[in-house]
Amino acid sequence: MTAPAVTVLCATRNARAAVRLTFASFRRYTPEPCLVWVADNGSIDGTLEDLLALPWLTVIPLGARRSLLPPQAGDAQITGHGATLDWLAVRVRTPFFLTLDSDVEFLASGWLTDMLDLMVGEGLDALGVYEPGFQGYRPRLAPYVLLLRTATFQALGTSFQPFVRIEDAEEARRWQARPRGFRVEFEEIASYRTAAFYPTAAYLFERLQESDARWRDLPEAIAAKFQHLGHMSWAPVRPDTGRAPGADGPTREQAAKLAYVQERLRAYRDDA
Repeated sequence: MTAPAVTVLCATRNARAAVRLTFASFRRYTPEPCLVWVADNGSIDGTLEDLLALPWLTVIPLGARRSLLPPQAGDAQITGHGATLDWLAVRVRTPFFLTLDSDVEFLASGWLTDMLDLMVGEGLDALGVYEPGFQGYRPRLAPYVLLLRTATFQALGTSFQPFVRIEDAEEARRWQARPRGFRVEFEEIASYRTAAFYPTAAYLFERLQESDARWRDLPEAIAAKFQHLGHMSWAPVRPDTGRAPGADGPTREQAAKLAYVQERLRAYRDDA
């Protein structure tokens, strides 16, 4: 049997239906041999139990990762999308690894072979969907389906974690004093004249550009074989209600996406 060339890395936190669709469609449309590692960040909606029921996944619950932390260390070092990908990526031993969001639907076979062939054929270090920067946001290769050469990533010693860089001292003080929300909204960043927001994987992209690494925007013919639903994971959930703090329920957009996911899952009933 051919040894896997790719390790797939995924971080999950709730969004149970979307996670089920991600891995049901992945299973159907990814016949290539690969390792799949999923690090769950304390899901309370049944996501973890669903993942553990899939024997072809290597699932790492939050408690297992906590046990490896040094004394006095907090969960912030291993939770959050970027921190979780960092924790996984340094442990990869295959030539390549692919980051996968937990709200992606695969639509056709061949996507992984196409990406690997392009990666090897052109000697690339990174291959993914390019997202240009805009009004304070730094450009990046989107991490929802991003293929990286393991040796390059580990040699750069870089990180997937998001952060904000602010040049003006007064703006930096105002940023530090703001009420802390769960996610940074575009309008918030845009109000800071000297702020640069590095979303997940943007700093990695900057380091790739600074080095002699080779990267490429994913061709549309390959990108058309999957879709990123977006904003269906990482929502904080209250254990007593199952809803986001202070929310009466999902937004109209979230409800529409959830209805779509539930409808699509019927097509994957045997796989999900």
